[in-house]
Amino acid sequence: VNNGLLCVKGAYHFSAAHKERRLEAPLLRVNGTLQETTWEEALTTAARTFRELAEKHGPESIAFFVAPNVTNETAFLTAALARSLGSSNLFTTPGAGWPRFLKSRQGDFSTLVESDFILLYRVTPGVDYPVLARLLKKAADNGSWLGIMHQRTTTLDEAAQGVLRADREDCLRLLAALTRTGATGTASSSPEGTSEGTLEETLPAVEDRFRKKFAAFAAAFRRAKNPAVVCDTRDLTWQELRQLQELLAAHEGATLLPLVPWGNIYGMQKMGIGHSAGWSGESRTEELRPEELQPGAAPFHPQAVFTDACAHTILSATGQEKCKALLVVADEGKLPAALCRPGLFTVVITPFFREELAAAGILLPGTAYPETRGSYLNSEGRLQWTAQALVPPGGKENWEILMELAEKMGHRLETGDFQAIATEVQRLAAPGEEEDNKK
Repeated sequence: VNNGLLCVKGAYHFSAAHKERRLEAPLLRVNGTLQETTWEEALTTAARTFRELAEKHGPESIAFFVAPNVTNETAFLTAALARSLGSSNLFTTPGAGWPRFLKSRQGDFSTLVESDFILLYRVTPGVDYPVLARLLKKAADNGSWLGIMHQRTTTLDEAAQGVLRADREDCLRLLAALTRTGATGTASSSPEGTSEGTLEETLPAVEDRFRKKFAAFAAAFRRAKNPAVVCDTRDLTWQELRQLQELLAAHEGATLLPLVPWGNIYGMQKMGIGHSAGWSGESRTEELRPEELQPGAAPFHPQAVFTDACAHTILSATGQEKCKALLVVADEGKLPAALCRPGLFTVVITPFFREELAAAGILLPGTAYPETRGSYLNSEGRLQWTAQALVPPGGKENWEILMELAEKMGHRLETGDFQAIATEVQRLAAPGEEEDNKK
């Protein structure tokens, strides 16, 4: 994985499995309080309640939320459980339109070092994507022209050939100007690669304070044979996405490499999470066309932090009053208290107990990442497998919990043991790949 390079979390945050208050036994709400119980009683109660609510209010009264950092196997089984119950209410953290955006990505991180021009658009890789930062530094050392547009200082500023310190609005105008220069054809033979006349004709929106540095950006972009643009979708607006796609259209060799702050969001898409109702109620998953993108300040993705507002959006997708039960498969991130509101039967598979979960109906001890085996789909679309380093204190892995819950609901899923599940996941996520999934 990552050619032996570990991120900070992988190298130094292994103790996450033991921090906070670990759940070691299921908790069941009895007379208004959560009390320790057996797996048999917890799973039987959850299955019976889900089944009764589905029969009384219909299967669409049951919703499922899957945290974006769980494995493909966990996501696959959650989706299978929802389908067996007849519910299409499958959600994860990112907002409306993300499946189509991810399908429209054109770049490949494995060939990033071969790009002769790399634009980092409002990205801080040294902080948020440290492995990528090393790849970018290597590319710059090997001769790639590295340019940065951001209002923040980054760890790659010293390695970059050009840095435009600009806020979001200025960055948008600079992108538009770069698009115009990319569409003008071959650069002139002047030392800068772009004549003053061309600059005056094609860059009227560039302010004087940016003009000298921007001339170098424009020349490098026009000279490039295979330029790459790296953007961070965590804080990307629809207007920025539209401008980025126009930039790609202006240079036939350009590719877009979107970064996502959620570890397995590509896998979520392949496993069917968000394909149905999603946050926006849309079922479309085809490529996002530029004419569909509406300008505005609303982020393309919400912030990675999962807030109460996000939770209300999930519940309103099914109808606040129509949603009677919710199954949450959590990772190590925090969950909003709104997911455990009064009148909503909530079952949470989680490695930790937190105060915001005190109103849940049932808490089931899940796995932290060192205790997890399974696969993830990385940003290059490659299937990566993780080995289980520790035994979960609750005694069951997430996939086992979901399988047993389905069986007690009277739905025997097609796949049986973990190996069979992993094989099916590989078929869906990376057909034809020769990966060893027996790690």
